[in-house]
Formats: sequence, structure tokens, C-alpha cells
Amino acid sequence: MSFLNAHSFVFDGISSDNFNLSVCWVDKGIDVSTNGLKKSLQKSGLNNSRYISNVYGSSVDENISFTFDITKKNFLPFTKEESIEINAWLTQSDTPKLLHFNDYEVPSIYYYAVCTNIDDIIINGRSAKTVTFETNSPFGFMSEITKKYIVEGSATITIDNLSDTKDGIYYPEIKLATKNTVTIENDTEHRSVTITPSDIEKDEDNNYVILINNRTNVIKDMNGKLIPFSKLGWGPDYKSEIISTGEADKYIDYIYWFRLIKNVNKISIHGDCTIEFKYRFPRKVGCV
Repeated sequence: MSFLNAHSFVFDGISSDNFNLSVCWVDKGIDVSTNGLKKSLQKSGLNNSRYISNVYGSSVDENISFTFDITKKNFLPFTKEESIEINAWLTQSDTPKLLHFNDYEVPSIYYYAVCTNIDDIIINGRSAKTVTFETNSPFGFMSEITKKYIVEGSATITIDNLSDTKDGIYYPEIKLATKNTVTIENDTEHRSVTITPSDIEKDEDNNYVILINNRTNVIKDMNGKLIPFSKLGWGPDYKSEIISTGEADKYIDYIYWFRLIKNVNKISIHGDCTIEFKYRFPRKVGCV
């Protein structure tokens, strides 16, 4: 997937095809320098007695950004009304929205971006706009995947974590509907979390519905209201059995926010429930 040979793009759920636009570069080179792949070393200095730096780690310097031109497919100038509509579409959001370039390559990659600049240009009588999108990450993201399971008693599943993060760890979102206690265990990491819901909004099937954002450590009910830990059974006597080892994660200070480690994860779910895992793996794709 690349914006270099994209025939169109989708931003905030709206396609450039709706405005009869083409992606191009008018009388300029293609800049792919801000591609999220630059790193700075954290290192010691050099002196007369030290001619090799001690390297303590590294940090990413910048998020990905894109600058390209858009023109009408028939090469006619933009009318005033067309220009206003395009500008309104691209600048309406101050927070990152999904950006996706349509081409014929796989895998499909998505970015979370804000359009931060639009320049109107006319070169050789040709009307165009130069647009810049700044993303919130040095990564692109794969298509979102949702896996839903109906568990009676217990079940074992696997998820292959394809993340390109530094440590390979990824925190999926989980949607849980249950009437009883449920334990979710990552057998590969030998950690688990147990949820015993009470006094939470129920759905039409009389199930407690719990939405878990493991990355941000936020848990909400089906109406988007925050759920206090006490309504999940997470109190002073909390513990979560680890069936694969016969041990337990104990104490409220050690709640396991469910995560996937690199490569294949074997996951066990104990307790009647319907459970959904939602994830969109970050990849080091750069700009090409």
C-alpha cells in the first residue's frame, strides 16, 4: 500500500472520488522524508579517553506526514463552490481521523491524521491544491480485525500478533457480555485477568456488557459510562487464577491489562460469555 501510486484516498470516511479528485505532484519532487523511520540514539559523549559512545537506547524522532497535490480528474479549475467543499472536508476535524490511500497493493494500511495545511496553486494554467496530513504515530496500521466468540464453559483461541512495536506488545480492545465471572488468560504469557461484574448496565439478554480499552486502562458500560473497579470484583481480595501454571495473579495493584506479545498468543477464556477482541496492528511502513 502506498500513497505514491494511489488513485484516490479516503479521509474521515469520505472518499476523494466524491469530489472527482486525483492524487498527483504538480511540478515538484515527491517528498517522503517524514516517514516515521528516523531514530535518535541516547548515548554518552566522547572525550580523549572514550572513543566509543555508550548507547543506552533510542527514540523515534517524528511521526509520519504526507504532502501531495490534488487536482480534478478532468484537469479543469476548481470552482469557488468546489474549493470551499474540499477545504471544509479536509479541515473540519482538529483530532486525528482515519486516512487511507486506495491503490492495488496489500496489505491495506491506515493512518490517523489531521490535515494541517492546504495551499492553492496554479502552474501552467493547471489548478491544484497542495495538502499536508500529519499523523499521530510513526506507524501505519493494518485493517481493523474483530473476532467474536461465544463461550460455554471454556474455550481456547489463538491470535497472531503482527505488531512492529519495539517490544512487540499490543493491547487489544475487548467487549464482554456475561452474567457470571469470566477469566481471560494469555497462556503464552502466563497471566490472566478475572472479572466478576455487578450492578452494571445489562443488555436485552440480561448480560452485563463491559467494554475494556486495555491500552488506556479505561473500562465502560454499554452506554459509554465509566465502570468503577469495585463493580468488576477488583477489590482488596482480588485474585485471578492462571490455569496454565496453577498460580494466581493477586492483589489489586497487579491487575493484568490483557495484551498480546509478539507472534502467536494462546488465549483461554473461562466462564459463559460472548467475547470480542478488536485490534489494528501497527506496522513500520514508512511512506512507501
